[in-house]
Amino acid sequence: MAPFVARGLVVDLDGTLIDTEPLYYDAYAAVAAEFGKAYSFDVHRLLLGRAEIEGAGNWIEALGLGGGVTPHDVLARRDVHFLDAVRHVGALPGALATLRAASAVMPVAIATSSCRSYLPAKQANNADLFACVAAVVCGDDAAVGGHSKPHPAIFEAGAAAHGAAPPPGPPPGGPPRRPRPPPPRPARPRAPPPPPPRTRRSPGPRGVSASPLVWASPQPC
Repeated sequence: MAPFVARGLVVDLDGTLIDTEPLYYDAYAAVAAEFGKAYSFDVHRLLLGRAEIEGAGNWIEALGLGGGVTPHDVLARRDVHFLDAVRHVGALPGALATLRAASAVMPVAIATSSCRSYLPAKQANNADLFACVAAVVCGDDAAVGGHSKPHPAIFEAGAAAHGAAPPPGPPPGGPPRRPRPPPPRPARPRAPPPPPPRTRRSPGPRGVSASPLVWASPQPC
């Protein structure tokens, strides 16, 4: 089998490259407090990796909010606490060095479930990091089809965006081998033929070979 060769890198953004997850948590917690609800990571984890609208819908359901509260209402309230802070967020330790090393040998794309409208705010304080990236795919891009992670659509779109999508056809190393047919079953041994019937012989005198005993019907005198 041929060795694996990386043709490109597709990487997440929030909480992987830049330190935005605490900002998301604090912003959603502030909105929950506006509705008189306590907030915890048990609720917040339902938003991780989700598209913006889907995540906000999960948030509403988990907190038991009704009364016509919509995902768009939640996102508008969240952004009051989030947008200004995210413009100052920095890269996580090691993220910039990793992207620089990776981009020197292969194309790199970012795949983020966040909407594209938030991208300029996240780029504002991370120009060096985004300079290493050939493409950015966002959760509301048409190529993603509305799917949320862990569905592979956003990662496939990232690979296609930076030109490293796998070519159609069999995987590296050639077509998969056909499974070998099972070995033939051994033939069942045939039963030996029955022995021939034994012939009754007359005892005969000593020293003389025995001869078959013949039964003759009496003849008239």
